[in-house]
Amino acid sequence: MNTRNFLLSLLSVLLLTGTLIAQRPQSQQPQKPPAQELTTAERAKGFIDRVAPKMDITKEQKDTLTIIFKQFIDDVEKYKAENNAKVIGYMEKIRDDKVKALLRDDKKFNKYLDVMDDIKRQRGSRPAPVQGDEPSAP
Repeated sequence: MNTRNFLLSLLSVLLLTGTLIAQRPQSQQPQKPPAQELTTAERAKGFIDRVAPKMDITKEQKDTLTIIFKQFIDDVEKYKAENNAKVIGYMEKIRDDKVKALLRDDKKFNKYLDVMDDIKRQRGSRPAPVQGDEPSAP
């Protein structure tokens, strides 16, 4: 009788332990929230933090670029529901004009355009229209 009670108790403990282990989270580290849960300021800062090392810019220029991209993201989100490619293309031109004025150097601006084109190619989208060109329909 004692052996039987002992085996039943041991079996119960093993089953409970297995159940608890199966319910334990895989990682105790906090997960990054998806892009939809990030604020536009966080998204802009994250983007600029990734591309700034590829460009030769000062900290002040980096901070201003973050502001420019935050405004751009806000504007794109505002008009994205309408799916208006012409408006978004126009906003890209305005953004790029602000970046060109900020960088004040054609070499730095061309590097910026190269970085942006590389990012668009990686994402599989069309390159930005050339300065002064009308955005074309897809």
